[in-house]
Order: sequence, then structure tokens, then C-alpha cells
Amino acid sequence: MSYKWQYIDCKGTKPLGRSSHSVSVIGGAAYVMGGEHEPRVPIGSAVWCLDVTSATWRQLETSGVEVPPRNAHSAAVVGSSIYIFGGRQGISMGEGSLADMYKLDTTSATWSKVTMTGDVPEARSYHTMTSIGSKLYVFGGCVTSGRLSDLHSFDTDTGVWRKLPTSDVILGRGGAGFTAVGNKLYVIGGFAGKEMGDMHEFDTETLQWRQMEVTPSLPPRSVFGVASLGSRIVVIGGEVDPSDLGHAGAGQFSDEVYVLDTKDEAAGWRKVETTGEKKLSPRGWFSAAPFGSDGVLVFGGNALDNSRLDDAYLLKVL
Repeated sequence: MSYKWQYIDCKGTKPLGRSSHSVSVIGGAAYVMGGEHEPRVPIGSAVWCLDVTSATWRQLETSGVEVPPRNAHSAAVVGSSIYIFGGRQGISMGEGSLADMYKLDTTSATWSKVTMTGDVPEARSYHTMTSIGSKLYVFGGCVTSGRLSDLHSFDTDTGVWRKLPTSDVILGRGGAGFTAVGNKLYVIGGFAGKEMGDMHEFDTETLQWRQMEVTPSLPPRSVFGVASLGSRIVVIGGEVDPSDLGHAGAGQFSDEVYVLDTKDEAAGWRKVETTGEKKLSPRGWFSAAPFGSDGVLVFGGNALDNSRLDDAYLLKVL
């Protein structure tokens, strides 16, 4: 297989460059929400939609409830709806953290606040969320007391949260990769006081964790892009060495692409060479999403000079 970067030369008014945002794909459209242009200052709650085929941006005219601005939240897709959970509005770890959930029905461009019962996760930021069928899964993140390694599920049909088993070997972390392949969830890397390169699998049917001893392993990183394409997990970029200035300064970022086939775990993580006239530049603190069965869409992020990016790329698997 070959991996080719396609720079999307966008028309229309672009959204403001940002990091710590979310990117979700439904059909041929990518939806960008939240994030920050200046360190820890939420941009707002506007939703930007990129029609990838026509390479055209537009600000989505939404109705329904007002969604409070946030960054470092998580988003996942169920059917034609995008769910966002948590995030933060403050400066320091845990400050202004949120534990709310909103749903955007993309067919009607309508926001609604989701009523939640059960064991609702505590407010957090820099956590991760993915979906399997009609269920959402949230892992880890940052709270006032530190970093978490907990796992929760949310049934979008019943509105009930459930706390799932935790693993004693997973350090609490933020900015991890989190994705689903079939009925299994994968936690990859993240920041747990240092950049991590470990990988853990959770079976949503047996409710069992397994630490994966993968060789070659993934070089440690956090706040990177991750997406699953069939049985393959694709990791893009991320922070590989944190800044001494915290979130006010840029760390060392990567532009590398790594792939692991969950059907061939013994082969480990493979760094793939990419082609393309204009390739993705090094970045971290961004989001990526599967685009169809053979692509991964990337928007924005934090650049090496600590500026926030407003570019869009599609990684095609040929």
C-alpha cells in the first residue's frame, strides 16, 4: 500500500487557525468545532463545515440550544449526529472543566443538550472519545487532581453512562490516541508526565483489558491524530518532546505516519513513507478523522513556531 498526502486548497472563508479542537467526518463533509487560537482561550462554539469534494468551507448555520465555548473536548459520530463531551474553559489543569454533552444533528444542523443519567464521568479535558454502534466510549483526560485512566460508556439510545473496568498498568494520561476496530478499543500513547508509546486493548464484549507488547513499538508521543481504516490503525504526527513552557510554547512535533494492522499485531508499528506534492508539516494538538474507507482527514493544530494552523489535508491510502 502507498500513502499520499493531498493538500486541500480550500475556497470560501476559512475557520480561524486552531489547536485542541475536534474534527468529525460524516459522508463527504468534515465538521470542525471549538479549540483555541490563543493558548487556553476557547475560540467559540461556531461549527465549520468543509465539503471535501468541492474544497469549500462554510460556517454552519445552526439552531437549537446554545453550546458553551470550549477547547480540549472530545467528539464522536453516531449515525448522522456528532456528540461532544467535556473540555475546558480555564487556564490551569482542571480549571473550568466541563462534564456536559451536546449533540449536533447534521441533517437539520440542530444542537440539543443530551440528558445523562447513570455514572456520569467527572469533568475533564484532553480526554478522548470514540464510538461503536450507538455507544460512545470516553477514556482518560485531565482533572484538577491530575490525569485519569478511567473508561466509561454512554448509550445514546438510553442516555445512561456506565463506568467500565480500569487497567492497573495504564498510567493516567491526557492527549492519548483512542480508536475502535470492530468491538475492541485501543488506547495509544499520550502524556502521563512524559510522552508514552504503549498500547492497550479493551474488549467491549468480555470487558477485559490487554496490554499489547508490540514490536516495533510506537515512538512515544501525545496529542496526535489517530484513525482506524478497517483493521489498520493510522497514527499521524503529534508532540514527541514537550515544551518547557507548557501550553504557552510549542514542543517538538512530528510529521511521521505510523500504521499498525490489528490483524497482524506481530508485525508491530510500521513507519510509512508518504508521497504528495505538498505534505503535512510537523504539528501536534490536533484532531484527525477517517474519511471513507481509504482516507484520513487532518485540520489545523499547533505548529513548531507555536502558531495555530488553518490548513486541511487528506491522507489517501492507495
